[in-house]
Amino acid sequence: MNNQNNKDNKDNRDNIVKKKKPKPSKAKGIVKGIFFINYKILSYLINILLTVLLVAILTGGICVGTLLWYVANYVDDTIADLELIESESQLTTTIYYMEYEDRIAKTNGKWVPWETLHGSENRTWVKYHDTPAHLRYAFVALEDKRFFDHNGVDWRRTLAAIQNYILPSGGSAFGASTIVQQLVKDMTGDSDATVDRKIQEIRRAMALDAKSSKPDILEAYMNSVFFSYNLYGVQAAANYYFSKDVSELTLIECVSIAAIVQAPSSMNPLRPPPEGETRNRNAVRRDAGLEIMLEEGFITQEQFDEAYGQELVINRSDKAHAEVVKNYFIDLVINDVIDAFVEEQGITRSMAANRVFSGGLSIYITMDKYIQDVMEYIYLENPDAYFPQQPEGAIPYQSSMVILDPKNNNVLGIVGGRGEKKEARGFCRASIARRQPGSSIKPVAVYGPALEAGIIDWGTPLKDSPYQVINGKNWPSNAVTGGYAGITNLVTAIQISKNAAAVHVLDQLTPEYSFRFLTNELNVKSLVEKEVNAAGQVFSDIGLGQLGLGGLTHGITNLELTAAFGMFANDGIFTKPRSFTRVLDQRGNVILNNQMERNAVLSAENAYIMTRLMQNVVDFGTARGLGMRSRIQVAGKTGTTSAEKDLWFVGYTPYYLAGIWFGYDDPTYIGRGRGNPHLNLFNSVMDYIHQPFYGNPLEFVQPDTVIQARYCIRSGMAPVIGVCGTGQGYYAKGFEPSEPCDRCEYVPPEDEEEDEEDE
Repeated sequence: MNNQNNKDNKDNRDNIVKKKKPKPSKAKGIVKGIFFINYKILSYLINILLTVLLVAILTGGICVGTLLWYVANYVDDTIADLELIESESQLTTTIYYMEYEDRIAKTNGKWVPWETLHGSENRTWVKYHDTPAHLRYAFVALEDKRFFDHNGVDWRRTLAAIQNYILPSGGSAFGASTIVQQLVKDMTGDSDATVDRKIQEIRRAMALDAKSSKPDILEAYMNSVFFSYNLYGVQAAANYYFSKDVSELTLIECVSIAAIVQAPSSMNPLRPPPEGETRNRNAVRRDAGLEIMLEEGFITQEQFDEAYGQELVINRSDKAHAEVVKNYFIDLVINDVIDAFVEEQGITRSMAANRVFSGGLSIYITMDKYIQDVMEYIYLENPDAYFPQQPEGAIPYQSSMVILDPKNNNVLGIVGGRGEKKEARGFCRASIARRQPGSSIKPVAVYGPALEAGIIDWGTPLKDSPYQVINGKNWPSNAVTGGYAGITNLVTAIQISKNAAAVHVLDQLTPEYSFRFLTNELNVKSLVEKEVNAAGQVFSDIGLGQLGLGGLTHGITNLELTAAFGMFANDGIFTKPRSFTRVLDQRGNVILNNQMERNAVLSAENAYIMTRLMQNVVDFGTARGLGMRSRIQVAGKTGTTSAEKDLWFVGYTPYYLAGIWFGYDDPTYIGRGRGNPHLNLFNSVMDYIHQPFYGNPLEFVQPDTVIQARYCIRSGMAPVIGVCGTGQGYYAKGFEPSEPCDRCEYVPPEDEEEDEEDE
């Protein structure tokens, strides 16, 4: 039965018509394959992205954790209390000089108070509530409009600044520093553009904000910020620009002062408008500040309309001058102490200046009161008797002079101009102004280092011929003699200042060597290694004309040049000049110890040889008009620039070293008809202060290691008797000419009968 059923089922299946499976479409297979491949690729990419994201999250977490750990453990967030800054702003600084019972012998010296510095009207600390509300709100509007809401750091601005730095939007760049952060920079002097420094600034700003009230922070900020023209603090700005107490400022004046802070040099209201514009940058920023003040509700619409776009009235009185210091020596000391604070303690110039003027310091200076008084009498009190007479209405001649102790380059006296000192602090023709030195630079830039390098000695014959021809003219020309001798000697080259000889010697020494000698060994900071101006012109003081003839890019200061001559006056040792020895704080602690920096740059033998060479300049050469040379030994070098716009003399005796510059503030032709006004002024001062020594004056001390020896004037070698013309010079022992001359030929004398026949 079952078998029958199975058979029937089999027959039924056989009777069914079998259908063939349709073959898949070729196009459909391709599409399916493409989809499969894309799916695989997409899955692969998603896996990669998820992996990268996971790694980034983990890495970011590790980095953030590491950063937080670093910040917590290694970033110093300590910051001074604002009360300390204010308290120090009210103290009086005293300047002391040394007074001797016997000034000549320098015995029984004692420190005597001379001058005091204090918070004058240009440095008066103004309390928060004594400033106009408009002034406070103007600073907030222009510098930090969320000042009253953040914790010292405006995170919205900070993140926006970071985004703008990473992905520049093409708009103007902006900073993220809040008022608190700006105050931190002023208090610490930290302004390096590094991540570490920025993190530290943020931490300190948050710490300062946490322990200080907003009014106290804003008060300290307004009293510390810089307003151009050596002005610090809002009281100084109000006095200077508007001749007002800060409490009397109007709305437009308040915003004008606040607008200066962003860029004091270009934003101050005295600056003229940029080329092609009708309003200066202060006016533009002033209106921007008014718009923000209106938007933030700091002022009313009526106040805005009254001030917006209006002309600012500047009212400066003669009394409102920025930090006028009536004495050039005090001026020098202030600048030097500020520089020392900035360099050694890392604070800003603003904080350093506040500390010098109002920090209750005791400053001990190097001045010789007698010498300073003599210089001031001639230059400041009675200049008409010592300066050349000029026609009425003529531009007055100017001059500067500095006197140093030749044994250590301590500044004993300094004057920066004739007549009553009216310049603001920071300008002095002796220590700040740079002028072209002309030939006065030759001893320190050419002959001294060349002598030390063994390139020349006393008897070396020097080329006195054109170095090259420029545009058909011989260069350089000899200003004194006019022509060329072909060959000259060192004595003559220095004595009458032969330009051609100096250039040929410098060529052997190389300008590069001379430049490094001046900058590294003699601390001359005015020289320019490379400078490119706005027009793309390149300037450098590494050149034959610059260092051989004194045609420098910007010039050199009187103090720099005079101090450089100190190596000749002090046995080859250069000492960095100093105006103060130490500074004590209000508790008597030494906070600046200005020790002498001494450096042997020449041998004692070569220093003396240069002194003998420059004595010839005074006795027989370009400085022979110096009257005091008949009473005491003087060595030195004159300098006259092209077109006679600057006259120089740097000279020294066994007692003092002095340098003088004479000319016009705006370089102008002086003219030979005026004689030697620089030598006359030099003589007037130096003759007066040398009076106590004339009875039995010291002489320059010749070292035992220097000898006199004869040399052949043609070759510089040891002369052959009866053959060579000879001269006598000074040499370091062991370096005198020893090799017999082989350049001169013996010429037998002709007998008298032959001479008569020739005649």
